[in-house]
Amino acid sequence: MARAEGTAMPPPKPKAANKEQAPPAPFRWRRNLLAGLGLAAVLFLGIWGVKQLLGSPPAENETRGQLELFSSNGKYGYRDQSGKAIIAATYDSAGLFQDGRAEVALDGQTFTIDSTGACVAGCPEDKDKAAWAEAEDLNNIDAYKRYQQEFPKGQFYGEAGKRIKAFEAQLLRDEAARQDQQAWEAARKKDDMAAYENYQKSYPIGQYYQEAQKRIDVLKSQERQAEAARKEERAWQDAKSKNTISAYKSYQAAYPGGKYYSEAGKKIREMEDAAKQPDIPGVRLNGLTWTAQNLDIDVPDSWCYEGKAANCRKYGRLYTWQAAKKACAALGGGWRLPTDEEWSALRDKYGGSEGAYKALIESGNSGFSALLGGWRNTDGRFYYLGDYGNYWSATESGGSSAWRYRFSRYYGELNRLDRNKGFGFSCRCVQAAPSNGID
Repeated sequence: MARAEGTAMPPPKPKAANKEQAPPAPFRWRRNLLAGLGLAAVLFLGIWGVKQLLGSPPAENETRGQLELFSSNGKYGYRDQSGKAIIAATYDSAGLFQDGRAEVALDGQTFTIDSTGACVAGCPEDKDKAAWAEAEDLNNIDAYKRYQQEFPKGQFYGEAGKRIKAFEAQLLRDEAARQDQQAWEAARKKDDMAAYENYQKSYPIGQYYQEAQKRIDVLKSQERQAEAARKEERAWQDAKSKNTISAYKSYQAAYPGGKYYSEAGKKIREMEDAAKQPDIPGVRLNGLTWTAQNLDIDVPDSWCYEGKAANCRKYGRLYTWQAAKKACAALGGGWRLPTDEEWSALRDKYGGSEGAYKALIESGNSGFSALLGGWRNTDGRFYYLGDYGNYWSATESGGSSAWRYRFSRYYGELNRLDRNKGFGFSCRCVQAAPSNGID
């Protein structure tokens, strides 16, 4: 039937499959791979077979007859296939040869040898030297002990031992020195002979032995001096208790450079001066004997007015309070400085300040004959000669002052005042002598 113009022709029907047609592409790839692998296997077997038929050059270990391990008495070595020992059994452990080399161990050191037994890597000698160099760099006892532990048969083992002993000896010396130092410090803290003697006994060759001896010598000298001082003090107290010229002279003879030598001399001079002192004229007033003249006994801390002897002869000396007491005592016979109460009673006896002045002054009728000898200030200057006469009492008005009685030409009075003990005033003394009926 004819096809209409302009219509498409239907597709052709597929043909029936042909059994001889080629397989798809994936199956061809697998087949090619298997074929290639088979060919490679055939080539390898072929080459191997040719080598077996023709022979190939032996490997290095095979040239020595295939060295194999053997052991003897717990050690390892290497022998050939005939059983002949090529490398003696000296190793603690050993591995198989590979490429002409084997790893072995000896005395804790692992290294590599060749087929002749020669070390080619990690050789003990090199490790030994390196370890010794490290120990020497550290240079301490632990480093040398570690070297000995790692290389018990090392070439420097003996030297390491010597150095260890030297360090140990030094440690002992250091410890001994430390104990010595501690013992010395303990002795110095106590600082007595027993402590230093104990140190010397414990450390007869100690570094401070001589210093300890010096301290012992010093302490012994100090003890001798202290004992001498105690003995001298007893002698001085004995002389003072006797209070005689002979007692003070005995002290001076026994201790010519003694602590109290000068004071003993003063005592002697005072007593000798008192012995030479002429009889002091006295006047009996109000139940007491009073010196009728101003005192002129030269004792320390007493002065002539303006340093002129003529003033001493006329007015007597000017005394500090302490010097006045000593001057009265130097008269002996119980003479002493009158008290404030005794002066006050004497003044009252003659009617008070004005009456006492008139009666007791040089021109008075009492026989007392007070003089206006002025005074000496603490700065050394002198004042009011002929205007005032000041007389010390034995009574203190304070720690640094005492009562005095002042005759004043200006006021015509005898007044009670206090003054610093360092001033220089005139002095009259009293004696509790029996009454002669004239009071």
